[in-house]
Amino acid sequence: QPTSTTDIISDGHLELGTSKDARHIDRLQEGCRVWGRVLLVLCIGLGSHCSKNALAPAAPVLESEGMSPLLYSLVAASPQLGAIVAPMLWGLAYTRNERLVQVLVPLGDLMGQAVLCIGFAMIAGASGTPTFEARAVLCAGLVIFSLFRAGVGVVQHAALARLLTGQRLLEGFVAMIFSGHLIVAACHWWVPRIVSDSGLLGLQLSLLAPNGASVAAAGALAARWASAEPGRKVRSLSSSGSFLSFPLIDEDSDTSPSHKSPKQQQCNMSAAYDCCDSCAKEKVHSERAIWLLGLWRGLLLGLLHAFLSVTNDLLVSLGLTRTGAGSVVAVNQML
Repeated sequence: QPTSTTDIISDGHLELGTSKDARHIDRLQEGCRVWGRVLLVLCIGLGSHCSKNALAPAAPVLESEGMSPLLYSLVAASPQLGAIVAPMLWGLAYTRNERLVQVLVPLGDLMGQAVLCIGFAMIAGASGTPTFEARAVLCAGLVIFSLFRAGVGVVQHAALARLLTGQRLLEGFVAMIFSGHLIVAACHWWVPRIVSDSGLLGLQLSLLAPNGASVAAAGALAARWASAEPGRKVRSLSSSGSFLSFPLIDEDSDTSPSHKSPKQQQCNMSAAYDCCDSCAKEKVHSERAIWLLGLWRGLLLGLLHAFLSVTNDLLVSLGLTRTGAGSVVAVNQML
């Protein structure tokens, strides 16, 4: 006779003798599934981050090719132009059909990158002289990339909020920030080396690979999206049950109604969670925090990102080689 501490093989499934061990295994399996999807979410932004951050390491080459500082500043600012209004539109579209938008955003980035490759190929075919047609194709590629890149942040943040809650959500955001810095460091390291070996056209062609990987990750994640998994609590982002309601995976589902405090009441922000009386002011406090965070990000991070676009060119003007300047910036990003 098997004991409670002995594993039992039955119908091809491994059943542990104790329910505690079984719950532990279930949590581990669930954690692996969730963090596997988080990895796919991070990969969705791989292509757009690589394409955007490949410009700064290539600045010394563009300057040597005759690009003026004014034209470079316009090109460097082009990915940000679509981020002014387009994120709101992408957010509304995501609430309507999250699967479609999730795939459409990286697919649009890939299409914009492909158009840029065509433009650089036209320049290379004209002996390095930009024709009017080549300039028009390059502008079209920048516009396409700018519009679709604006939806990457929307898709990634919304997907993380759907997958994770509580402490795990914070860990997911930390992982996303770390992956962003890792991509920036990698771009500053390998872009000067690729440009030295294959030129600007080779660089643009190499950027098709991370954009293709983002499309594949978005498709894999969309295929695994479940509208509502059996036995899981559905967390609503809207108490009215409108199209702003997303099913989220809740990691803390052990609390039963019998353990609620008498001081707790139904939360006005969500029909699925209970909280204290002060939750009535949660919306006002949240909106205020969002505006303050946006102002801080615009003033501080915006200036830092703007300076990053000219750091490589500055280091080259001070006497470093292109690869040396890229390595310095890459190490700084990792630190």
